[in-house]
Amino acid sequence: MAKVLVPIVVAAFVVLCFGLYGVKIDTEQAYKELKSLDTEITWEIEAIKVLNAEWGHLNRPTYLETHATDYLDLAQMSASQIAAIDEVPYLGFTLSDREISSERGLRAAVRRKPIGLISFVEDPRQELN
Repeated sequence: MAKVLVPIVVAAFVVLCFGLYGVKIDTEQAYKELKSLDTEITWEIEAIKVLNAEWGHLNRPTYLETHATDYLDLAQMSASQIAAIDEVPYLGFTLSDREISSERGLRAAVRRKPIGLISFVEDPRQELN
């Protein structure tokens, strides 16, 4: 019985050694990929920091004001341009509290065609009459 058992144990040991070696190779490859991704994430974080700094620079009020006056032909807003809510055209439908509270109701209300001055096309590909 020992003559049969020893070769089976040796064969199992050899198979396990090859399997363990394969796991070792896979682990090393996964570790290299992890290091590569970690380096890439570090670079992306640095790029985001640079972009945030640029955004902060470009969003300064003085910078925006100088570029707005240079490139946009805007005039000061006068009091006659401000309208009361009663002067805004009626769209032909109102939203109930129930429709506003649920997303499904709000989508259904927006899809309805209004009766008022402005009409919306349900399918944007349709031509307006």
